[in-house]
Amino acid sequence: MQTGVFLGTDSAVKYKNEFGTEYEVHCHNHSTNYKTQDLEMEYQGRLTADVPSKFQHDKNVFIVQTAPDAQYDKPINDLQKFNMKDLLRDLK
Repeated sequence: MQTGVFLGTDSAVKYKNEFGTEYEVHCHNHSTNYKTQDLEMEYQGRLTADVPSKFQHDKNVFIVQTAPDAQYDKPINDLQKFNMKDLLRDLK
């Protein structure tokens, strides 16, 4: 947040890997085009740089999701390795 730019993501850009679906993260304020009505706060001197004057879209909202239980806690080298036979069987 040192740059003052929110992190954003676009659900249309997806990457599939061994951990599931991941999304690309970028620095961009996905906000509304209009400002909120902050005239009263400005008059009272309460509006500062850390009070956003535009509402952010859902593209700037993140949820940190962890594993549902401890059985998913495995080192990466214990994960199943890619096997060409399994791929061909899945394609068939």
